[in-house]
Amino acid sequence: MSQPSNPQHVFPEEWLPDTRRQYFPEPRQLGYPHPQPSPSFLQYQPPLPLQPYAYEETLWKHEYEEPVKAREPRKETDSTVIERIQLLLPAPPLAKAPLRPEPLTSQSPRRAKRKSKFTREQDQLILSLKRQGRSWVEIANITNVGSYLAARNRYQVIVGQQGSNHLSSWTPESKQYLQRLLDAGELCKWDYIAQRLSRSTGKHFTSKMCRDFARFLLFSDPESLGVTQKTVQELEKEHELTNKLLRQAVL
Repeated sequence: MSQPSNPQHVFPEEWLPDTRRQYFPEPRQLGYPHPQPSPSFLQYQPPLPLQPYAYEETLWKHEYEEPVKAREPRKETDSTVIERIQLLLPAPPLAKAPLRPEPLTSQSPRRAKRKSKFTREQDQLILSLKRQGRSWVEIANITNVGSYLAARNRYQVIVGQQGSNHLSSWTPESKQYLQRLLDAGELCKWDYIAQRLSRSTGKHFTSKMCRDFARFLLFSDPESLGVTQKTVQELEKEHELTNKLLRQAVL
């Protein structure tokens, strides 16, 4: 069955309900002598242009104001608490006393110097006996200081940091004896070198021959013996320091 091409024949205009007349009747039906304008909300109104706005400028932000916060109590600082305490405390008894003219100087009490139980003669005798090479038992018996531990401790006090600085175990005699030992030790060293060299090579070498050849190598090719310019500078510094110490010892 074919449907009609024109839909007006199926649903005629008279059949359709007239809702516009029902809700908005004509003015003459309401008793008006002339036609009335249509309501404003039915008239065409152009859309408002879009404008940028911030979140804080929204409508609800302006309509509903935030409630006023209660005033926070003032926090007392340390200075305020101290001032209140000062008002409550009584005045000290010497608040109005005159000031002393002399400054307040802190004087630390001096340490009482203990008197040594050893006499000066005992100290000198301990030093002289120790230079002679006596044992601590002999030194204790001769000086009558008690046990050998007391004699040894007293000697350490005399020559150490707590003793007198002018007392020293090096005397002119001991210095001369040390010089002789150094010279003798130098000769013994070259004798030992000549003996070992003769034994290892099968030839006869004397200490004088070894000293002369070592002197020749030192002046002709010092680097062969490990002597460089830096070594010479260090030896010069040591020589200057030794002369300075000797001058101070004489003065």
